[in-house]
Amino acid sequence: MTTTIVLPRLVGTRNAAYNLVEDAFAGDVASAKEVEISARAVLAAAPSFVDALITSLDEHGVNSVTLVGASNDLVTEMKRAASRHPDLAIKSKTREKAAV
Repeated sequence: MTTTIVLPRLVGTRNAAYNLVEDAFAGDVASAKEVEISARAVLAAAPSFVDALITSLDEHGVNSVTLVGASNDLVTEMKRAASRHPDLAIKSKTREKAAV
């Protein structure tokens, strides 16, 4: 089962990251191992948000994250954060690929 998380335009706090993940994993999707993150609307993301998001996903046992519509900068930041979590793989569908 895949869980979807939609990021807002501005993502900046660790608390916001934890809340997004907790909301996504409420109810029936508590055991999802794959997450799709829709990042089309994101204008800016603080590194602390990205670190907290990846850490929280790893703590929930997620092993695969697909970023949809993320900027190259956000993909790079997510992969950097995930490098400290060897069981979590980051894939991306660029804005161009996602629009097709």
